Amino acid sequence: MHAAPLRGLKSQGARRAMSLRRRLFTLLLVAFLALSASVLGTMRLTNLGASAREATAAEVGKRAMLALAHRLDAGLDSDQPAIRPVLEDLARTLDDGTVGVCTTDGTLGARKTTFGPARPRGPYEILPIDRARIEDTCRRATGEVQVVRSLAPTDVPSVAALRTRGGRGPVAFSLARVPRFAPRPSAMSFALLGVAGLATALLLGLTAHGAWVLRTSTASLEHSLAALQQDLRAPIAEPRAAELAHVAHHLRRLATTLADAQERERALSRDIEQQKRLAGLGRVAAGVAHEVRNPLAGMKLRLDSMALRPLDARSRVDVEKCLREIGRLDRLVRTLLLASRKRMPERAPLDAGRMVDERIALAAPLAEAEDVRVERDGDVMLVGEREELCGVLDNLVRNAIEASPRGACVRVELGEDPDGARIEVVDEGPGIAPERLGELFEPFFTTKGTGTGLGLVLARASVEAQGGSLTYARRDGRTVFTVRLPHAGEQGVSHG
Repeated sequence: MHAAPLRGLKSQGARRAMSLRRRLFTLLLVAFLALSASVLGTMRLTNLGASAREATAAEVGKRAMLALAHRLDAGLDSDQPAIRPVLEDLARTLDDGTVGVCTTDGTLGARKTTFGPARPRGPYEILPIDRARIEDTCRRATGEVQVVRSLAPTDVPSVAALRTRGGRGPVAFSLARVPRFAPRPSAMSFALLGVAGLATALLLGLTAHGAWVLRTSTASLEHSLAALQQDLRAPIAEPRAAELAHVAHHLRRLATTLADAQERERALSRDIEQQKRLAGLGRVAAGVAHEVRNPLAGMKLRLDSMALRPLDARSRVDVEKCLREIGRLDRLVRTLLLASRKRMPERAPLDAGRMVDERIALAAPLAEAEDVRVERDGDVMLVGEREELCGVLDNLVRNAIEASPRGACVRVELGEDPDGARIEVVDEGPGIAPERLGELFEPFFTTKGTGTGLGLVLARASVEAQGGSLTYARRDGRTVFTVRLPHAGEQGVSHG
């Protein structure tokens, strides 16, 4: 997989992620502004409420003062016993304040507080601080209503005054008092305010958490994409965001599919290279075999003719040795011709146990010389071409004997599994160096000084031509060559 598409995919994903993060931060900013507006609005409403309470209290005091002035204009005497009930009735209309009359003899009023009932006050019973405000306002009173607002440390007193009887009679006044600070909210108000604050805080927290999750998730995906550029099998982090986790899941499946395809492509490339080398070997082998087979046939005829003549003992031994070597060369030439022709071998059911015993018996002299034991375990019926399989077994058993240390045991294990019949040649040798495993079944690869490097190549080609496989493995410190072939119960067997 090329790095450029991955980089493009990452940049597009980053742009989308940045857009989503920007939206979340915008939502966070909106929530903060909403909270600020709520706080400011609450403060504004509180101030408006205080102003409204002050205006209402001043209006109530003004009405009480006008009612008193109307009574005075109607002939009510400012004598204390006569005016007392009137003042008490008017004081009850106030929330917190005083209503009364300023005369030349002094000030008479009735006061009501939020802590007790309205009760009349004598000329000297009005609060000193209120008396000063009232007397000052009364001195300046005229035939028009005057309202004087003051500012005290804890409240806002508002004094309304009107001189009665056309500006020549006594002065009716009222004093309304409003606390500067709002009254203590009720429990319900506190509860509503707490719910609003909690909801706002929850909104801010969820938005901030969402932005953090999105940031960490996109960062993990970016790191995973960078790792996938180097290795398609690299692990992909699981994002915390569910949507991005879904994307990561599909990305993981895509990377796995691409990695499998990449491995298949590499395996196919190796197979193609192997087939090219085998094709080249086949062409060379065919040419060499044709050139060599005729001289070999001529030499064999002459040696056979010499064997029929009376010879001395030494000459007869030499002739027999030459005939054996010519026979070995002829078998090699036939194997090379088989590999080059790519013909379908004629297969038949075979008793693998009996065939393996024969090959072990033929390899006994070599095993005895190398001080190695060769044993067979198990039995199986398989399908194959006897002559070709005998050559394959001879090659594998001979290689195992030569690779084993002295005193070791080479085991030929026969069995059957779902893949077919199995023949395993197991030895205790060191095996093939890991860095050279890729060359094991290539032509002319050998670890022996006198080897040609064609034995395993021809053995594998012969087994594959019969519908089987030849593999190499290391198991428990031992070298295992495994031949798999169809077992005798499978269909499609061609009998010779």
